[in-house]
Amino acid sequence: MILAADIGNSDIVLGIFKDSELLQNWRLHTVHHQSVDEYEMLVRGMLFACDFSLEDVDGAVLSSVVPELTNVFLNLIENLVGQPP
Repeated sequence: MILAADIGNSDIVLGIFKDSELLQNWRLHTVHHQSVDEYEMLVRGMLFACDFSLEDVDGAVLSSVVPELTNVFLNLIENLVGQPP
């Protein structure tokens, strides 16, 4: 599975894909000053609530127009998936 993250000025949209099928998606309000740890708790909680295991995530993609959150999400994805997007 692939974790996709699209960081926009108003919203952050996350999705889990298997092949080309979107299995689940989430929308969060963009908080520019949130830390890696805070976003990681949110994402882990959303994955857990939907019965997804991080062990099943093979990779990730990231799109961001919010420079101050790009590195936050690069680190977040590496923490969750074990490799950069």
